[in-house]
Amino acid sequence: TPTGGPYPKLEWVDVPNKDDASWPHDTGQDVWWIGFDCAHLYDLVPSHPRPGDVYRDESYVRNELEGLARQAADAMQAVRA
Repeated sequence: TPTGGPYPKLEWVDVPNKDDASWPHDTGQDVWWIGFDCAHLYDLVPSHPRPGDVYRDESYVRNELEGLARQAADAMQAVRA
């Protein structure tokens, strides 16, 4: 969790590639990014296509990020309760 912040650990995160879920933002402030990338096993990378891979388009990414934002808001509500 970010230093000194009342943030929950990322067990609450449900994203396609949990290893990508968060990392500190190098601003000198207590800020973290949350998100994911689409270059893992079975994600189609246009420059390296493989049979069976799935292309994650902008609609997919937007939907996943909206869900992640909802999860973050819910987790922060739980911490503050």
